[in-house]
Amino acid sequence: MLLVQGDCQWAKWLLLSMIKGHEYDASFCNARTIMSPNLVPDSNLNALEIDEIIHTVDDIAEGGGEMAALATLMYATDPIQNCLSSGSVKRHGSSSAQCTLENLRPTLQQFPTLWRTLVAASFGHDTTSNFLGPKGNKNGRPANYISLIC
Repeated sequence: MLLVQGDCQWAKWLLLSMIKGHEYDASFCNARTIMSPNLVPDSNLNALEIDEIIHTVDDIAEGGGEMAALATLMYATDPIQNCLSSGSVKRHGSSSAQCTLENLRPTLQQFPTLWRTLVAASFGHDTTSNFLGPKGNKNGRPANYISLIC
């Protein structure tokens, strides 16, 4: 079916949104299409060019689409805390459902409870900084990283 839609991004989104189990793909397609003019202004990019520029949800957040990135991650197959990291993401050969906390911070810090909850959950802590599980030192970062970025 996706071969039929060709270079029409809205048709791709429409097809994906109607297939059960492809909600994340539909949301990612939608966010990628909406954010592409912000990343490359004054251009008329086709679907393949958009796919080359925006590989991950992190690319969407980095381009100023923090809320679109967060909304897209809500549909990911992995829990949102497993999609968030500090530092960097793997752009090739892995899931597009990954985002750095640093790229979400500009907008999400306007919502302190949400921001603190996401940061704490991604490091295996609850919002009162009690240790919840094995993610305490994600990516080799010290657990006090939470206090540095909040």
